[in-house]
Amino acid sequence: MPPLPIAAALIVLGSLVCLANGWTALQRHRTGRFRSTVPLVGAALLGTGLFFVPVTHPFCWVALVLDYGTVELLLALPKVFGEFWGTSRFNLVAEYYGQAGGKTVRLRLFRRAVFTLRLRIQRPPGECGLMDAGTIGTWQRDGARLTLRADGGEAIFEVLGTAPAESLRQTVGFPAWANSPDRSLDGMELFPPNQRPNPRAD
Repeated sequence: MPPLPIAAALIVLGSLVCLANGWTALQRHRTGRFRSTVPLVGAALLGTGLFFVPVTHPFCWVALVLDYGTVELLLALPKVFGEFWGTSRFNLVAEYYGQAGGKTVRLRLFRRAVFTLRLRIQRPPGECGLMDAGTIGTWQRDGARLTLRADGGEAIFEVLGTAPAESLRQTVGFPAWANSPDRSLDGMELFPPNQRPNPRAD
């Protein structure tokens, strides 16, 4: 057991972090501007301090609910785990790859209508610019038409050929992507993994 002054110091430090997280959340609510809290730190300090004081030892668990940053994290965990499971290989329905110049695109379609789109750009040494971009959203297949919906709008792909050798070609791009030369997918055809023109491109 550490000396009581050390336990008291932990309680004070933990309480200050908890108060700072509470103030941050209050300012976020009042101004509408996003302000990030610091999870776990306040709860860990406060909880440890309470644990080492005999009188407060049985109540050390209350640190978890007194720290707003930790409460936010605990409430977000189910959603985080849900998204992780939703985009795991166990739920993968189909994936497509495309390459044009230095751009490589990977589109993955999952169950529950979830998609992920990843763009990588290989640039010559010393050249500055975008090298990695991605988005996530929902997808819908209607015959030879594949629609992707994300926060950046909607993108539409034409399905060419038939499975398992079908490919995709974009007809309408996400507005934020279509207006960027780096992120535009115009003219790029996406193929299943076994049909990729260059299997090493990821």
